[in-house]
Amino acid sequence: MDFTFMENYLAKPQESLWSHTEKLLGHVKTLKEFGYLREERLYRNLLSACLYHDIGKMNAEFQNRIQNKTKFNPDTEAGHNLLSMFLVDLEGKLSEEDFQKVAYAVINHHHYHEDNFKAIEENKELIGRLLEQMGKELESYGIKKDTESFERRFSSRKIKNIKNQGENIEARLLKGFLHKCDFAASAGIEVEYKNDFLEEELRVYYLRENFIPNEVQRYCLAHQEDNLLITAPTGMGKTEAALLWLGNHKGIYVLPLKTAINEIYKRLKKSILEERSIDRRLGLLHGDTFPLYLTEMTEKNRQSETEYEKIKYYFEETRNLSLPITVSTPDQIFNFVYHYPGYELKLANLSYSKVIIDEIQAYSADLLAYLIYGLQSIAEVGGKFAIFTATFPPFVKTLLGRVERRFAKDRKPALEMVDRAFLHDRKRHYIKVKQGRMEIADIEEVYNRKEDKKILVVCNTVSQAQKVYRELSEKGLVCKLLHAKFIAKDRKSKESQIMQDGKTYQDNSKAWNDKKIVWIATQIVEASLDIDFDYLFTELVELNSLFQRLGRVNRKGLKPVEEANCFIYTEIQESLFLKGDKGFIDEDLHRISVEALLEQGDGIISEQEKQNLIQKHFTFENIEKRGSEFLKQYDYFYSKVAENYSEKVNLKEVKTLFRNIISYKAIPKVVYEGIYQEEIAEIEKGLKESEEEIQQFYSQKKPVPTKLRFRRTEYQKKLNEYCFSASKWEIENAKTVQIGLEEIYIVGGEYSEEVGYERKNTSSSLQSSSAATSSFYF
Repeated sequence: MDFTFMENYLAKPQESLWSHTEKLLGHVKTLKEFGYLREERLYRNLLSACLYHDIGKMNAEFQNRIQNKTKFNPDTEAGHNLLSMFLVDLEGKLSEEDFQKVAYAVINHHHYHEDNFKAIEENKELIGRLLEQMGKELESYGIKKDTESFERRFSSRKIKNIKNQGENIEARLLKGFLHKCDFAASAGIEVEYKNDFLEEELRVYYLRENFIPNEVQRYCLAHQEDNLLITAPTGMGKTEAALLWLGNHKGIYVLPLKTAINEIYKRLKKSILEERSIDRRLGLLHGDTFPLYLTEMTEKNRQSETEYEKIKYYFEETRNLSLPITVSTPDQIFNFVYHYPGYELKLANLSYSKVIIDEIQAYSADLLAYLIYGLQSIAEVGGKFAIFTATFPPFVKTLLGRVERRFAKDRKPALEMVDRAFLHDRKRHYIKVKQGRMEIADIEEVYNRKEDKKILVVCNTVSQAQKVYRELSEKGLVCKLLHAKFIAKDRKSKESQIMQDGKTYQDNSKAWNDKKIVWIATQIVEASLDIDFDYLFTELVELNSLFQRLGRVNRKGLKPVEEANCFIYTEIQESLFLKGDKGFIDEDLHRISVEALLEQGDGIISEQEKQNLIQKHFTFENIEKRGSEFLKQYDYFYSKVAENYSEKVNLKEVKTLFRNIISYKAIPKVVYEGIYQEEIAEIEKGLKESEEEIQQFYSQKKPVPTKLRFRRTEYQKKLNEYCFSASKWEIENAKTVQIGLEEIYIVGGEYSEEVGYERKNTSSSLQSSSAATSSFYF
């Protein structure tokens, strides 16, 4: 059947319906060519879905609206996706089963209504009139479709059968691939770029750096087709191992911390890919992606509309997961578990992707539930995964392999993976366990008797870190502080400084990077930061977290271990223990950890002994019998996503639900009205003027120049430099100001570049602790 009659209709103001449809069909062929549509049946059904998805736009009401640039009128026009469903399979080639899948994908490729099927029932008469009109037009092109066939598709049984396809994994994948092709066609971007380069780039990288793959890396290379669970100590090249496992496949690299993600992105970009064709190879996906992409533009390019358009397309291709390798935060990928409208696009992408999960033990109960449900969903649709971690508690492995029989509607299969632990025999850590609170005198004593030694102090809350910083500074120690309550510009500076101070060697040499300095930090130093200190003083959370912190000391195991270099304080504030929606440390996991450490005792602890402690004490049975709050919360959040099948939440709501954290963009009052008053006032003025100019273009129905959009984005990026993420406690009684399109809280309290934000006049340490952990994961 010849569908070029669509050329006579508009899909968009400047594009014909046939032109748009042809783009989608081209994207389908690309996906097929790359091997991403493994089933022939899926390929054929996707061609049909793309062919018919917008055919409802040929109705006269839509065409008049596009041509006359008027608004949608629900009294005279029905959503084109509703109409398209009734025109699916004009050729009569689909089986009933395939027709239902294609019809389901087509009607749901837009979600203008909360329930598209309910909308059909409510607009039955209007839809019937529009279909009758379209039927006559189709006949004028020699395509006969009598109205009786339209009527038959209105039958409640037929509609119910199509709606029930929402529980069919093949129909959901089909819908996801349709979303992907449609988004790419509408945005004018590539649907996919092929990964045909990574294996060669890694080979060249190893030769250039004179590296020889170690045991972990060789194993991952040999098991590219398996799901993997790799446990290996810090410093064994897990990043390279993960990339060797990925090979020339589409990959998504997930890490829990933005700082670590940015470092991995830069390392891949500069060291391995050597800046070659990055916008077709590597993407970065988190809340600040677009501003970061803009930052990388040269000053010359910032004046070029062409270069700005390239960055915009690069960003859109990143969002659509079109790039071969994407480095991402968990929320950007695994938010699909909440089944928001259109979540199937991510599921379709993941069906042919290899997902790398770094440091799974760093996740809280809610995020672990989402991650495991997500991995089960990925495995169900054909994707692969590899988990890389320094420590892996056996109770998490039990959860990964458990079949949740409670959910008849969405019961996921147990995950199958190859489990392998790699241990080296280096002695890196000599621990001293102290049953009490952290003691300033201990830190001072080591500082004063050691020349040019770097000391890392890790506290469980921001307020405790600030307290320790002040006390040590008052005693004359050279100190720096890092936590989540610095405004962005200061935090970036601190992160850069700790990475520099924490290097093992001096730049371009093999000389030790010796310094006499103390860094006080919170949990944000735990995950994937390549820092190497000489001594650690840390409060205890639980063993897995502790061993991550230990990995920041004598990282490469090259320094002699003749005395204690890791001091662990077991006593923490009671208010930090997890109880309902308060606290963040599981009391049972903490107590188990104390018992394990006391059993181990002071002295050198090998990597094997660390693993033995985890394997012995962190079994599912041991944690379950104690009635662990962690497991209760895990079960609650797993149930929440397993039972949420009806697309009741939108993507904006999911961002809050996924993180289980409500945070607010805030500026300390002393920053807004004092320290940076002039700079922020200039930004406010620039944003206001930019927004007014943009609105003028909108009112005149003219395209907004990219330079103007860039100027607004630049001002927004500058504004973000003075903000931090505040908790609900920190915004109590705070005023709000409208800056550009954003509402920002101006919070009272104190702020300095050295100490960060402090909320005064509060007796609740829990408020500070909750705020500290919110930014740990993101």
